[in-house]
Amino acid sequence: MSDTYQVVPFAPDGFLFRWPELGYEVELTRIHQTKTYATGEARFVTVNGGTKRIITETKLNLSNVKERPPLVKILNEKCANAEWPHILEVVCVIGLREHRKGSPPVILDCDGEAELVHTPFILSPLLYANLPTILYGPGDSGKSFLALYASMLLAAGGGGAGLAAPNSMPVMYLDWELSPQDMKRRMIALRQGHPELAGTTLIYRSMARPLIDATSDLTKHVRDTGIGAVVIDSLVPAAGGEPKDAETAAEFFSALKMLALPAIIIGHTPKDNPNYPTDDSTGGHRSIFGSAFFFNLARQVWEVRAIHQEHGGGDLKVGLYQRKNNMGQRHDALGFALSFTNGACLVSTYDLGDDEFLNPEGSAIGAIKAALSNSDNEPKTIIEIAMLTGLKRSAVEKALQRAEKRNEIEKFVDSDGGGRGKKATFWLPLK
Repeated sequence: MSDTYQVVPFAPDGFLFRWPELGYEVELTRIHQTKTYATGEARFVTVNGGTKRIITETKLNLSNVKERPPLVKILNEKCANAEWPHILEVVCVIGLREHRKGSPPVILDCDGEAELVHTPFILSPLLYANLPTILYGPGDSGKSFLALYASMLLAAGGGGAGLAAPNSMPVMYLDWELSPQDMKRRMIALRQGHPELAGTTLIYRSMARPLIDATSDLTKHVRDTGIGAVVIDSLVPAAGGEPKDAETAAEFFSALKMLALPAIIIGHTPKDNPNYPTDDSTGGHRSIFGSAFFFNLARQVWEVRAIHQEHGGGDLKVGLYQRKNNMGQRHDALGFALSFTNGACLVSTYDLGDDEFLNPEGSAIGAIKAALSNSDNEPKTIIEIAMLTGLKRSAVEKALQRAEKRNEIEKFVDSDGGGRGKKATFWLPLK
């Protein structure tokens, strides 16, 4: 048999082996390596002139020679005139060797590249070109609605609610959670609330398997349609595997890198975390559910917090807090109001300083306790506390009421019985 073969890159993560003289090809894709083994998906093909015929397709253990004889037997039954042991040896050994090589080294020469000093946004300030952003928060905090609104802005080009997309582009929405009908309803609501988005379309795909399993098909689709960005909703089902394993996070970002697209990724918080942090929390923001490597491997990470309108209203106030930015300084917190009226959804900016829960400087009670402590615990009035903390008087009053009930703040009311403004003073309990 001829030892002359060719091997070339194939799909985003594989290789194509050709034996032109013999008329055989093997497509090796979806190569996956762990500490103990390496596997790939192999498609065996005969080539006769311009006609190709699939012999068989199977999962192949690239690192275990003992699993090859049964496959050789199957291949001989289907096509007996080939040296299948030799072909399998080449595919397994050379395929694994090429996979381990990775990308070739390049020389980084920055002369004449002044335009690369700042990484450009494709959706300012949420999404950089060619890099992933994670938006994470508890359930029912408006993450998917905001991501859908952001993707429609990207598709249309333009700006709104403090976000800006300088160029329009095709956007793909990969959805592990809702149905196409559900997403259409949300798009209709956003279109009705934003006439400037009328006619905006997205490339939608309902997903069931982890992202790594669909990478080959998706990469071809991206190449054929010119997709410029992707939304992944949501992180855990897209990653597959055990969410708390570092390997699961690494495999997810490896699959994402194959798509070579900027991505908005929607994550969640652990169930044992409260929907909103306690007011005396000090910088201990909630984490992304799963391995710490989800946070570590993302380039931007924004925590999402939300407050629903009281008394059964459907409106939502949302705060986005940047917890990580590898490409520059951290951005100020962003505030959004999602208003739902007669089937329409209007997304607008919202002043987070108006809300004691969403104030970007931290929790109201935490800020008050810090201000009192920094003032040697000298009794302060509501107005004085508001001046020290920068909180609105109404937010200070609400926070103090709750802190009193929890015995975290002590209050003195003077003899004339006043209970507001300069009539009452507050301080921390003495230890």
